[in-house]
Amino acid sequence: MKVVTITRADAQDRRFSLHRGAGSDAVHTNGEYAFAVTQLHTDCGLTGYGITLTMGKGNRVVCDIIEQLTGTLVGREIEELMAEFGAVSKRLANDPALRWLGPRSQSSTLWKHSWVYCRVEFCGYTSCRSHQD
Repeated sequence: MKVVTITRADAQDRRFSLHRGAGSDAVHTNGEYAFAVTQLHTDCGLTGYGITLTMGKGNRVVCDIIEQLTGTLVGREIEELMAEFGAVSKRLANDPALRWLGPRSQSSTLWKHSWVYCRVEFCGYTSCRSHQD
């Protein structure tokens, strides 16, 4: 079985505006919905995708966190990451450079959701052979 390795990690800032008054409440007065997309690319062409939903400009903050933290996953084997998923997630959540945001801050929680979705995407596709079949 061929080893599958993450070769690149990307974050995309996706937004769409709503017509005036739609999607607004007492706090969010401009109806711009957004989602941050995490992409983990592998050496065999398999890509894991994760998303997390946000509102407006805060989406860029979540994308920045995704870019900084997923960069540490490049060069790692998928099987290895999945075998120690909890430990990897904890290590990412406690990153010294971003810990000041707080382990329970909204931005930290949101990027974790995106990382979990990438994990789900990779489940069952840990070898290039199974992906190509």
